[in-house]
Amino acid sequence: MARLSTSPNHPRSDQVPILDAAQQWKQKCFLSDGSVLSNFSLWTESNLGILEEHFIKNPIVGAQPFLDKFRRQLEPTSAQVTRRQPASSSVES
Repeated sequence: MARLSTSPNHPRSDQVPILDAAQQWKQKCFLSDGSVLSNFSLWTESNLGILEEHFIKNPIVGAQPFLDKFRRQLEPTSAQVTRRQPASSSVES
């Protein structure tokens, strides 16, 4: 089990960046509907409902890898929900 080795009011200097990042995550993702990786609204009630409908209520059982099944489940959703690039705007190598 992980334990905090210092007082929360007096973190060690190497803990400060981690605590700052956690505070940013809390504010942008938990208290708002944003993301620490973009300025998009991700965790909206609508997006969570779509995720529940296509992922939680639509399980795929079998031996396929998790990510393959996850991609299949979310395939019918919009790019707005998954923040993926639409297939027509793929980047050429």
